[in-house]
Amino acid sequence: MWGLASILATCHMAMLTSCEADPMFGSPYACSFIFYTSYHPNSALTLALGNPGSYVIVTPQVRQGVMHLMITTNGGKTEDLALTTEKEAKRLDYGNMGANGRLIIGCANAYGLKAYDGHCSNCLREFGGKNYPLSWIDHGLLLRCAKCERVYDPNADGLVVENGQEGDRNLYQYVPMLNDEFLHVFNGKPTGY
Repeated sequence: MWGLASILATCHMAMLTSCEADPMFGSPYACSFIFYTSYHPNSALTLALGNPGSYVIVTPQVRQGVMHLMITTNGGKTEDLALTTEKEAKRLDYGNMGANGRLIIGCANAYGLKAYDGHCSNCLREFGGKNYPLSWIDHGLLLRCAKCERVYDPNADGLVVENGQEGDRNLYQYVPMLNDEFLHVFNGKPTGY
C-alpha cells in the first residue's frame, strides 16, 4: 500500500512530465531560478505574483560582489533589489535563467502564475545567439522584440499578436512553482531547495 508521500511524489512527477512534454514548455535553455518571497514581501516581484495582469522582467547583476535583481514592472517602474542573505547567496543560480539571464514572471489574467524567457523565442531560433531582449509596450500589456518587432501577449500564453509570420512560436515558457517561502522557476525536474 502506498503512503501519502509516495502518492504525492507520483502526482508531482506526473505533473512535471506532462509540462515537459508540452511544447509550450519546450525551451532549450536551462532555467532554475529561486526567489525567496518570504525575505522580500514588498518586492515588485512578490507583489506581481498575486496580482492578475501584473508582470515583471527580472535581470540579475553583480555589483561590488553583491547580487542584485533589477526588476522592471509592466507599470514602468524599476526596483534594484540587493540579495544580501547567506541563504540567497548560496541557493540562487543566476547563470541558469533562460537564454541570457532574463525572465518575465507574473500572474496572467485568466491562467494564473506564468514565467517566460525574457528574449524573443523566434529570433533565438532564427538567428542564433542569445541577446534578443523583450521590452514593455502598450502601457505594459504587451512585449516587443527590437530586432524582429514581433509583439507578444503574456496574458495569452506568450502568443505572437503583431508582426507575426507563419510558423511563429510563442514565448518560451518555464514552470513556476510558489509556496509560502519562495518562488521556483524551472524547466524540467526542480532542483533541491
